[in-house]
Amino acid sequence: MIHQAVILAAGNGSRLQRSQGDVPKPLRKVAGLSLIKRAILTAQRAGITEVVVVVGYKGEQIVQALKNDRSIKVRLQFVNNPNYEKSNGVSLLAAQPCISSNFLLMMADHVFDPKAIQKILDSTLNDGEVVLGVDKKLEEIFDLEDVTKVQLQSNRVVAIGKDLSAYNAYDTGAFVCTPAIFDSLKSCLDSAGDVSLSQGILSLAKERRVRGCDLSGYFWQDVDTAEALAQAERVLFKSVKKSTDGFISRHLNRRISIAISRVFLKMGLSANQVTVFVTLVGLLSGYLVASGRYLEVAIGGVLFQLASIMDGCDGEISKLKLSSSKFGEWFDTLSDNLTYLVFLVGVSMGAHRILHGKLEVIEAGLMFVGVGILFFLLMYYLLYYANSGSLTSLQDDLNEEDRRSSRDGVFSWTSKVRFVMKRDFFAFFFMLLCLANQLPLILHISFVGINLSWIVVLAYKKDLFRTDLSKVKVAGPR
Repeated sequence: MIHQAVILAAGNGSRLQRSQGDVPKPLRKVAGLSLIKRAILTAQRAGITEVVVVVGYKGEQIVQALKNDRSIKVRLQFVNNPNYEKSNGVSLLAAQPCISSNFLLMMADHVFDPKAIQKILDSTLNDGEVVLGVDKKLEEIFDLEDVTKVQLQSNRVVAIGKDLSAYNAYDTGAFVCTPAIFDSLKSCLDSAGDVSLSQGILSLAKERRVRGCDLSGYFWQDVDTAEALAQAERVLFKSVKKSTDGFISRHLNRRISIAISRVFLKMGLSANQVTVFVTLVGLLSGYLVASGRYLEVAIGGVLFQLASIMDGCDGEISKLKLSSSKFGEWFDTLSDNLTYLVFLVGVSMGAHRILHGKLEVIEAGLMFVGVGILFFLLMYYLLYYANSGSLTSLQDDLNEEDRRSSRDGVFSWTSKVRFVMKRDFFAFFFMLLCLANQLPLILHISFVGINLSWIVVLAYKKDLFRTDLSKVKVAGPR
């Protein structure tokens, strides 16, 4: 089990400096996080507990930016490399006194999908070896001139360098190393005391001690220029889209929420702060529709749809800033439920004021009985079955049930109607009905929809109450 990581952050990043001013390259922000913090949190996500950061150019600024950051849970050590003008192998040698065993090696200016780092950490590492993360998708590289090329033979690295003419993979800048890398670097030092990391890796490769770990399926980006930084942001924002997004989300909501998230990130808002703001917008929508007057109802409907759109922002921000937590998941779920409840109360009151009858009072009462049943089922599922506070886990579970039913040749009627349970659909539909001044119709639809929803959940999870709960690990908020 590897628990240590070394992150090289000593260089001055001259190409990015020329285009973006005199800020240390590791402190450049990509999608709301500085490059160095993103590297640390990525390692933290993969289970690393101690990170050695090698600084050099304007190292004091980097140290000050990191040492009091409460979101960083790993133990940080800082090593100064006064010879930061030299190659990156010199920076790695500066970290040697802090290294006690095998370690993860990353570059501060490389952005990674956390799953890529997890995969390379799971690689088998033999004594005296190095495992290099490689990308075999040669046609998808962003900056071919700057990337380091790799020649592989039977998954062994036999050549590495930026000027290779024959190559079949790229160096991603992620390594898992044994202390043998230090001896290799020292043996390659020139008369000026300089050595590049690639030289040390090549020396080990000649002894067949460097293996490649294929990271082709994961995003990574070397951020050396303003163009590469912009490309990294584009890919990161694209990655926040979910496979569980409904039709309205895919084609409308997600495009707007990503644009809003960009603004929230520039404002420095956290995901939980965004959740509070979205909750207030949702509560205001319920208050307005309760009046039954057209203008307030129309505005309330638009705000309900806006809350649905912005409901994606907190998840997008937590993913982009690598800040997701159990508390955040539960906070978002409870916020959503509170918003739905208040809006339905508002719809019931508004419909009653429009019709002045008793029938909608009875209908509203039965609807809220259904709300209670549905809420109980959802919370029961999340507490005892899902390792999450997010309803996305239930959506994933239901999708898997669909796939199993399809493989077994079973016709799943509930899959034909489940799209109406998604917030993106009913929020957009209810907005249209509010604009058409049709609160009573919203009440009728909600009555049917709520009761259909808990029936669908039970239809899929028939064994929900048959499991011995003493054997189930409770996954509540932490």
